[in-house]
Amino acid sequence: DFLDDVLKKFGFGNKWCNWIQCCLKSSRDSIFVNGSPTDEFQFYKGSKQGDPLSPFLFILIMESLHLSFQRVVDVGLFKGINLNHSLCLSHMFYAYDAIFMGQWSDVNITTLIHVLECFFHASGPKINLFKSKIMGVNVEGSYVNQAAVKLGCQVLTSPFIYLGTKVGGTMSRVQAWHEVVEKVKTRLSKCKMKTLSIRGRRTLLKSVLGFIPIFHMSIFRVPSKVLQILESIRDSIWTKVITTIHGVNGNVNSSGGKADRSCWLAIVDEVRVLHKKGVYVFDFMNLKLGNGEMVKFWLDRWFEGGILKDLFPRMFALENMKETQFSKLVELVQSISLMPINDCWVWNLESSGEFSVATIRRIIDETRFPNIGDTTRRVKYVPIKVNSLAWIIRCDVLPTRMNLSRRGIDIQAISCPICDYGVES
Repeated sequence: DFLDDVLKKFGFGNKWCNWIQCCLKSSRDSIFVNGSPTDEFQFYKGSKQGDPLSPFLFILIMESLHLSFQRVVDVGLFKGINLNHSLCLSHMFYAYDAIFMGQWSDVNITTLIHVLECFFHASGPKINLFKSKIMGVNVEGSYVNQAAVKLGCQVLTSPFIYLGTKVGGTMSRVQAWHEVVEKVKTRLSKCKMKTLSIRGRRTLLKSVLGFIPIFHMSIFRVPSKVLQILESIRDSIWTKVITTIHGVNGNVNSSGGKADRSCWLAIVDEVRVLHKKGVYVFDFMNLKLGNGEMVKFWLDRWFEGGILKDLFPRMFALENMKETQFSKLVELVQSISLMPINDCWVWNLESSGEFSVATIRRIIDETRFPNIGDTTRRVKYVPIKVNSLAWIIRCDVLPTRMNLSRRGIDIQAISCPICDYGVES
């Protein structure tokens, strides 16, 4: 038995070899026919699928192929690729894959066929040449096709996919990332999204937009143009959400009657509401001085001390300019230097100067709930299904009878089936 001989060559004892043989010979299995298992039958060759011994035994068998092929290379029957004076690359084995590489010649192809045939007759495992592929580098296509017919395999062209990664392509070009972008678009297609629940859509977004690009980004450097395309796909998803809620033109009030208002006007109104409740949002913002063209000297908050018209009301009204006030103003302005950049707004609560929802939320909580514990402010760990249901109710998109009739679905009655008083909501 070939496996028994290989085990003994590697130094395994008789008891261990007998255990392996007993495991292989005692293997039994059955198959399901119309949902019912048949009688068990015994395996006479190989091992069962999922057998934990199979990967280890396969490695030992392939090690014998490695030694045999290395002897063929050493005697000069197969010429590999010389990387330097001491290293010659002729074959590589990884998992269940075998890669043979060498100089393009009829002798090499014939030798490879003979080695594989000898390995099959000696051990039993046969390499499926129909699923195998041959590729010639800087070789005419006619010669590659002739070799493929001789081996009984297919022709491999560059670039190709191996273990989920593109090999042989110029990954610095945008075109090389076309398959990745198309795969993301396909998995986020409308037909698939419509058949999933909100929780399923969220899981799909996280898996597709997270794992697919990261797998390729961990191997290759992504061009900036590809990153922009992937970001545009992400933004398009939010565009659909915003369009669904606020309409195509970004209007909040789409019920008619009053004039439509923009989303920005609604945001400004919220700031005014917060101002009435004691949250002064503009106190946490000031202009960052650049070239000074946009900053109004007296009216804007361009330094941390406040607005100049409030600090120097008399000077602002051109009344009774006192020396003390003017000296303070001169002392204040002397430390300011203009720069050749545009003026911009900054958020004082962040060191980066960028606005964040978390900081303004913290200020709102501290102002509106000063004496209430953290546990009563917000529930931090809300189940996704509860969050999703609350959002659906807030947007009034539950499939109630009234909403179904608005969508053009024929409903016999829109009244509530429980109380029969008023429309179902």
